[in-house]
Amino acid sequence: MIFDTIDHAARYYGLGEKFKKALMFLENYSGDASEPSTIVLDEDIRIISMSYTTKPQQACVFEAHEKYVDIHFVVSGDEAIGCADRKDMTVTKADKEHDVFFLEGTGKPVSLKKGDFMITFPWDAHMPGIMTDKSRLCRKLVVKIRY
Repeated sequence: MIFDTIDHAARYYGLGEKFKKALMFLENYSGDASEPSTIVLDEDIRIISMSYTTKPQQACVFEAHEKYVDIHFVVSGDEAIGCADRKDMTVTKADKEHDVFFLEGTGKPVSLKKGDFMITFPWDAHMPGIMTDKSRLCRKLVVKIRY
């Protein structure tokens, strides 16, 4: 799991061409992510625009993926994302067709504000949508990179 600000995105170009392409897109993004949409950069990279109201941690769920890396990029608002090692979690539901596994266990929340991003790998469990000090609107992009 990697957490940083978009100002430091170039530090992670060395993860590979797919990561470089995705991070460069985020660095140059000028939209507001107010409308749900999907942008396909290529056959291995797609970007999902979403907005939602953050919730108390107990109302959120851990998830993980096997085939994709996620880059969560906050466009406006803020949220916390729970983080844990997937091997320490228990799978409660698996949707292999959509590459999402829902998990139970404990983790540590990391706060993200406008301009922050988090990269989650297949070995990382993550719980998006957690409110920080209060519930508020979070607009974000989630980049899905085939791993």
